[in-house]
Amino acid sequence: MFGLDKRTSIMVTVIVFGSFVTILNQTFVSPALPTMMRDFSCDAATVQWLTTGFLLVNAVMIPVTAYIMEKFPPRNIFVFAMLVFAAGSAVCGWGPSFVVLLGGRLIQAIGAGIMMPMTMATMLVTFPFEKRGTAMGIVGTVFACAPAIGPCLAGFLVTYTGWHVMFWGMSVVCVIFGVLGYFFVENKKPEHAKEVHLDVISVILSTFGLGLLLYGLSIIGSTGLTIFDGCLMIVGLVLIAFFCHRQLHLDHPMLEIRVLKSREFTFASFIGMVAQAGVTISGILMPIYIQTILGYPALVSGLVILPGAVLSAAVNVWAGRFYDRHGPRLVILSGLGLFFVANLCFSLMPIDGSAWMVAIFFLFRQFGIALHNMTATTWGMAKLDDSLAPHATSVQNTLRTVAASLGTAVVVSISSIVQSATISTHTETEATLMGVNVGFLTLSIVIFIVFVCSFFLIKNEKPGQATAEGEIIDELSARENRE
Repeated sequence: MFGLDKRTSIMVTVIVFGSFVTILNQTFVSPALPTMMRDFSCDAATVQWLTTGFLLVNAVMIPVTAYIMEKFPPRNIFVFAMLVFAAGSAVCGWGPSFVVLLGGRLIQAIGAGIMMPMTMATMLVTFPFEKRGTAMGIVGTVFACAPAIGPCLAGFLVTYTGWHVMFWGMSVVCVIFGVLGYFFVENKKPEHAKEVHLDVISVILSTFGLGLLLYGLSIIGSTGLTIFDGCLMIVGLVLIAFFCHRQLHLDHPMLEIRVLKSREFTFASFIGMVAQAGVTISGILMPIYIQTILGYPALVSGLVILPGAVLSAAVNVWAGRFYDRHGPRLVILSGLGLFFVANLCFSLMPIDGSAWMVAIFFLFRQFGIALHNMTATTWGMAKLDDSLAPHATSVQNTLRTVAASLGTAVVVSISSIVQSATISTHTETEATLMGVNVGFLTLSIVIFIVFVCSFFLIKNEKPGQATAEGEIIDELSARENRE
């Protein structure tokens, strides 16, 4: 498969599908939330912590994963992540109370937070340099399909079996993948691995810094800004600043943020941040348009995104192969262009639109994301040495998570302001539509700026030329050699 030997192909398959299961879980619980509200007699704000809490713990685990990937071999990491996720799923399946259910979700998030950067780093170092576009295309397929399939699959299971069975089934699947990982995932450290030590202060700073920042942003996105929430975010930003300062002065940093010295890697990370923010924002605004304005049931919201998810799965791998053969410029610019046009179309949606119209716009939007998102990631990673892959993937995933929360908070706030300003002169439905349209317009403006910057910054170089001009960050490479 893709030029890999049989055992390596099996290993890649196991890791990719294991990652698929954990990413699926990000949206898996959404259809069950109304039922859980009834079962535990809690309101929407309370039950929403099953999603918010999962994302918070998932985010704070990502920086620690760079240390984990340097300290332990892939087999140990994969099996540990799968079994932790299985244990969390089992706790959720038992779930006699809301507190226990929430605890299970937080345990799940620990395993999921490890799996995402671990999968990206493993794919990068496993595939030969000239096929890394294909490798990241496979990862992109997982990232695109899993969140889209989650609500549809969960909706079916909740309807016909109940949410307890949904979690028990997830637990069994993860145990199976854990066993497969024990037999097929490599149990040796990479050649560049070295002895590392966990800096406890860095863990504390990153955990509380990211936790407070993302918590504040999540509250703003749902209830608006308050002085208390603003103070929490300021404290979080200060802790993150201390964390970054500490990483720059440690001999063995927990997270090597110097990878951001590469202009290409930093810009590729920014492209990924905008893509992730766009996906998250659309996940909020599209259901409002489909259900509140057009009056369709929730099931239609899930079905509308399926064609785009299927197309994205196919295009991701093709885009990776195109990058391997022709370089990044054409495929990234084409993808950003489609992403911009699709979101601009969303900003012009009428009050009497249809689900088919939304599905078509979403199809083109996913086409654009599939072309540019993981391709940009591969292009940025190509500027770094393989020894930095654990740190680079952790940095990128952390930035994507922050961007998703920040983008949601900003765009939802703008949408709410527009809705409040127009409600006195328009019907409630019209005001809601204006808020949704302006939200998508705001996102379109940001994407257009990224497109213009990409036009000037991304060169049409072949993948084999990526490191030929000394773009690996000499300071880091020299330090790795000394150690």
